[in-house]
Amino acid sequence: MGDDTAPTLVTDHIIHVRTNDGTSAVGLHEALALVQTGGLIDLPGMRADQRAPVVTALAILSTTLRRYSRHELTTADRWLDALRDQLGDDALVLAGGPDDRPQFLQPVLIGMGDLKSLSLTEVDHLMPATQHALKAQMEGTPEAALYALMASTWRQSSSPSQPPGARHVC
Repeated sequence: MGDDTAPTLVTDHIIHVRTNDGTSAVGLHEALALVQTGGLIDLPGMRADQRAPVVTALAILSTTLRRYSRHELTTADRWLDALRDQLGDDALVLAGGPDDRPQFLQPVLIGMGDLKSLSLTEVDHLMPATQHALKAQMEGTPEAALYALMASTWRQSSSPSQPPGARHVC
């Protein structure tokens, strides 16, 4: 993403979902609504090794949003309202936002010293990319970055100079 483009949000239509009606792209709020109604069959853009951490992250997010929502989450619009109310608009930014603001599953980066950009492979996997059998993927789709961030919540360690994030790799 260049500096002249708008940030990519998790609520943009970046997540591919399979439902009884076929495959389409939706935002995170719409995916959560599909989960709630039982309409989500699969997330075809997610790799098999990401399934457990991504499903866990979605379950935690869904449970927390429902628990603290001001109203019952019965529509995608209400899920969007809950995301905005509880996380704030800054935290809905997946990539392309300023370093002095939080982003989705990513901390503020100002004041953290010299930071090393991570590849999507390094964000996603428990071991460093140099030890991984795959070549490190430096850039990817917003959907790939979202799943990498969700999978990164299972990382066993993280260095302050290497906070996982998608800010510079989408």
